[in-house]
Amino acid sequence: MKSLCQLFVSDIKKAKKWYAEMFGAKIVHDYPKFKCTLVSIGGAEIDMGQPIANWELNWREAKKLIGKQIGMLLLVKDVKAEYERLRKKGVKFIVKPRKVHWAKLVADFKDFDGNTWRLIE
Repeated sequence: MKSLCQLFVSDIKKAKKWYAEMFGAKIVHDYPKFKCTLVSIGGAEIDMGQPIANWELNWREAKKLIGKQIGMLLLVKDVKAEYERLRKKGVKFIVKPRKVHWAKLVADFKDFDGNTWRLIE
């Protein structure tokens, strides 16, 4: 059994470019006809898709999920270093690196669609 995250985006081309530039995301499988792609970031796979009418699901409901929090976490060795690297690239952080009782450090940021991600150390 394998698990992966699903992330709804407003523009699949922009998403592929943004995640490749920011995190070195590698395309595992690309489905241009369906405007979705499976990418790998540090070994974690993320199914990214732009909801369109030819998906076999309620695409109008899926479109409402763009930019909604679904618990996207990126485990890194050094939150402060990754925070600085991404901030210099223009990533907008909503929570600067901080200590929490369940992890050494965390920092939260938004992607270009407003999806919230958390760096965790």
